[in-house]
Amino acid sequence: MEEFRQDLELMFDDMLHKIPLFKKKTYSPAFLQAFEQYRELLGKISDQCAREGAEKADALASVIPDYALQKMQKLSRRDQEKFSLNFNLAMVAYVVPLFLYPRDPECEKLAEKMVSEWNAAKVTKMEIRLSTYEKIAAGFKKSWFSFGRSED
Repeated sequence: MEEFRQDLELMFDDMLHKIPLFKKKTYSPAFLQAFEQYRELLGKISDQCAREGAEKADALASVIPDYALQKMQKLSRRDQEKFSLNFNLAMVAYVVPLFLYPRDPECEKLAEKMVSEWNAAKVTKMEIRLSTYEKIAAGFKKSWFSFGRSED
């Protein structure tokens, strides 16, 4: 697990830096660039989980939540409130979708466990859920005028 710990922690920190790109015109290119950057890592993690089973997946699923919780605990209470939204957004908009994007069963299980670990650890006061790149990107494509209209 130690071989992936540093890479996963770096991934989380990188995704925190991508939060300003969570906009209609910049999200897709930022996400796809991140996927290309981490594609090899995700493949290695999938292979390792397939070989070593649920124990390995459980251990890896807790790396980012544990790391984020440690980072959060180092902050003042005021800063915790300020950064909790960013932490959740990094997970929901980037980290979790990165694991789901390749449609790899091992990565999908890991994403589910990671979300569960995040919520159980109470990294922030808000819970997160699984989210996919496709649903997020599609949400940006809808205009305000399309809400409430039937699509005949």
